[in-house]
Amino acid sequence: MANAGAILLSSLYKQSLNKSERHGTFLAALRKVGGLKGSAETSLSFDYAAFMSEREDCHRNSSICYYLREKKCIDRKMDVEQVLDVYTQMCNVTVNTDSLSVLAATLGKILFHIL
Repeated sequence: MANAGAILLSSLYKQSLNKSERHGTFLAALRKVGGLKGSAETSLSFDYAAFMSEREDCHRNSSICYYLREKKCIDRKMDVEQVLDVYTQMCNVTVNTDSLSVLAATLGKILFHIL
């Protein structure tokens, strides 16, 4: 059920923006957390081919999204296809091991101070 939680969170992320802007702000936030200097940095990017492949066959995620909307976890006004696009975009971020280690350390430090 990890997909259900991730789909729900992606439906809540920056709702006032369109899906392209949401994707851009998500990548920018990851770059900031990872200590990367700008959008030209190649250690964190987006795998468009994987996105398209996954998006064509995401029937299970689609059914989860419709179920969440039916149970009023996701606003009925939200377009399920847009939610799935944002979710799948977030799932297809690629990162090298150096940047991944910085992201993990940063998130670990944040969680350590919260708990």
